[in-house]
Order: sequence, then structure tokens, then C-alpha cells
Amino acid sequence: MPGRLRERRLVVSLLLLGVSVGTLGVHAQPADAKCGAKNIRKIEKLTKKALEDYQMLEIKSALKRIVRAVDHGIDNDCDEKLAHARALMVRGIIHLAGQQDQTRGELYLKKAIKANACVKLEPGQPPNVSKVWRKLRRQLRHLKCRGKPVREVDPTPPDRPAGKPCSHSTVEDATAGKPVTMVVNVQPDVGANKVVVRYRPHGTASFVKLLLAKPSAGTSWTGSIPGKDVHGTRLAYYIEVIGRGSTVVCKPTQATAGAPEIIMVKGDPCLNLPPDFCESNKDHDCCRRKGPDPKPGSKSAFPRFYLNFGFTTGFGYLSTSAVSFMEATPYTAGMAVGPLGGQAEFGYFLARSHLVSVAGRFGMALSETSDTPVIAWQALVRYRFYLLGGGAKSLFSLYIGAEVGGAMIYHSLVVQTTEGNLRDTFEHGYALVGGLVGIQVGTRMVAWFLEVDPGGVFPKQSTFHLGLSSGLALRF
Repeated sequence: MPGRLRERRLVVSLLLLGVSVGTLGVHAQPADAKCGAKNIRKIEKLTKKALEDYQMLEIKSALKRIVRAVDHGIDNDCDEKLAHARALMVRGIIHLAGQQDQTRGELYLKKAIKANACVKLEPGQPPNVSKVWRKLRRQLRHLKCRGKPVREVDPTPPDRPAGKPCSHSTVEDATAGKPVTMVVNVQPDVGANKVVVRYRPHGTASFVKLLLAKPSAGTSWTGSIPGKDVHGTRLAYYIEVIGRGSTVVCKPTQATAGAPEIIMVKGDPCLNLPPDFCESNKDHDCCRRKGPDPKPGSKSAFPRFYLNFGFTTGFGYLSTSAVSFMEATPYTAGMAVGPLGGQAEFGYFLARSHLVSVAGRFGMALSETSDTPVIAWQALVRYRFYLLGGGAKSLFSLYIGAEVGGAMIYHSLVVQTTEGNLRDTFEHGYALVGGLVGIQVGTRMVAWFLEVDPGGVFPKQSTFHLGLSSGLALRF
């Protein structure tokens, strides 16, 4: 009996020992046990998307994706994996080159090297990024890649020495609005049929093709990127030497469409955007930024001068105290017909929605009691504010405004005279103050307008006058 009891105790002890060892084994698993292939793929996918956004200059979107990639690596114990180190490196590039944030850029590039010393800088980076990366590599040279020194490859290598198939001196910066000269040296034995520079202006999604001119003597193929495409903050490009059958026979740099060379454009990026850029990029930072309108004559300037001409008429209010030329008065107060004539107006746009102008109107009043024509006139200074429309592609515009000036207006009404019922005229003047409301339909350059301008005429037989005008409006 005691022997069996000892055996049972021995079995229980062995079982308890096994459970304890198993528990310790679970807790002794390496820190990256959670970091499986699925997590690595997710980090790589987010990093790839972030790089694509960055290359399209969508900095905010790129930063949002790469932060998710870094956080996913930390949350899933992938902080020593190469994919996580690459995500940290890309975040550093976005801060440094995309946001011009030197402090955070260096911080995340350093974190990338410390996370995994095997990480390499993405090719085709701006010179300032390559310079910082080389500096950090020298500072952290004690960190090894799997026990071996890290072999650095400069993403923007120097020109190929003489005798190499093709070479190109990379362009690091340019001035907004100025052409960028491209030179590619191609050795005669390469068999080049053409040399193509493909460049992508700021804010665009596709590359533009530029063919370089073949030299009559020597090895230098040359051409220029037009100044109209040099705007914003960056200009991306890569070069291919094409031989027979449209085959790429040589590449002077490591740049590709996915990782192009970057030219930093000097100048205010918001003043160097192409015409109508904001029409299709309303969410761009420069398009949301408020500021003065471009100066006249710049590429994005709008037409400053305004001219309209057409016909005009109106109606006026006559009280029972009003007196006509024949000393007659209306039977009842009411509206009478104003003069019928024409108008011309010339103005200048202070800004896209603000117009100041001078206008002149002449018209003939209807009268059966006058031997000579009764001529009315108005000379006005006017101001308009465009509530709607006014852009390059706006087909409809609505505006309001005010006017002030001198006037002599005649209203016609049938009155009873000694000669019977005749149409007589009532004279009003000499000052006019009023407002205006109008619409324009057409292009920004040529449009039809319809306008109503209510106002008061004083001091001679003070009254209310409602003017109507319509015609053709031009901008140039």
C-alpha cells in the first residue's frame, strides 16, 4: 500500500513538472513570435502604397499610410524585421523631403538603421536625403547587418567615367518658370537611335516625353524641359537610351518611373502653378490658401478689362404732384415709361470678383408735345461684386453692385391738355444713386448680360427709377 502511494505521488509530481516546463516554454518564446508572414505582408503593402502617394506628391496621404505601417510593426512584434525598418526609413524620407522637417526626418532614418542594419535607402532620393543617410550610416557604423558591415550603395551615383556606355549629370535644382537643360553622353558603339527624357511636372500623374537632339559631332545629346512645366516644388524625371526595336540599351542613372530623379524647384510653389491648375485640384494646399490674386501678365492671370454695350430703358414713379412740360399732372400716382436708348460701359477688375467701371447712357423719351427730340442721359461710376461664377469655365455669373453719378431722366405719360389727351414728358435730375443686380450667361471672354438697376433721382422732381439694360459683355 505505501508503495502504491509513492508511485501515485511520483506520477503527480512528474505531471506538475511537465506543466511548469510547458508554461515556461510558452513565456520563453522569442519577442517576434507574433510577427508572422501575414503581418510582414501588411507592412510591405502599406509601405508600397505610401511610396506611391509620396511619388505623386500626396504627402498627407503618404504620411498617414506609413504611420499605419510603423504602428502595425510595433503592435505585432515586428520591430526588428527588415520590413519594419524599411517603413521607418520611408517615414523619415517623407518627413525630410516631403515636409522639409529635418528633425523628424533624421529621427526616423536613425530608427530605421537601429531597427535592422540591413535596410537600404530607397533609390532616386533628393541629394539632401542621401546626405543625411550617409551621415547617419557613419554615426551608426558599429551596427552590422547579420555580423557583416553594411555595403552602402549611393542612390544617386556620380557620373559614369569616360568610356562607359552612357552618363548624365543629375540636375539637383531649377528655377520656377525657367527651362531645364538636359545633357546625356552616349558612346558611339551603344547603337542609340534616340535618347528619351520622361519628366513629370508638379501636380500631374503622368510623365511627359522629351526627345533629346542627336549631336552632329561628339557624344552629348541635349534638350530642354520647357519652363512652363517647371513649377511647384519638385520635378521628377528619368532617362532611357533607346536602340533598335524600341529596346532600352542603356540607362545613365538608376532612376525609373517608380523611383525617378527629383529636381527641387526654387520659388514660391503657389505662385508658379500652371494656368487653371486649381480647376481640377481644388483640395491642393495652394488652391485652399487665401492670398492676393496673381499680377496682371502672369501665366495664371485673368482678363482684367471689361467692356459692354447694349440697349437700355426703364420705368419711373410719378406722384400726383409731378409736373410735365405742359404743366400737366398725372391723374393718379403710378409708373411711367422711361427713355429708350443705348449704353456703353468700360471697367477694370481689381480682383476676380471685384469690378469698377464708368458707364454712359443716352436715350429718347416719347413725347407728342415737343417739336424736338427729348434726349435723356446718365453718367455713372459703378461697382460690381460677383457672387457666383466669374471663373474660366463658369457659364453663368450673378453679381450685385452700386452706382452713383449725374443724370437727366425723362418719363413719358399721357396727360390731359388744352389740346386733348397727349403723351407728355416729366423731367427729373440731376443726381442718381442706386444699386444693381445682374446675370451673365456665356464664356468668361464673351457673354450676354441682363441687368436691373433701381435708384433715386434728385433734387429736381425727386423720384424712383427702375432701369433695365441688356447686351453683350466682353473681357480682355
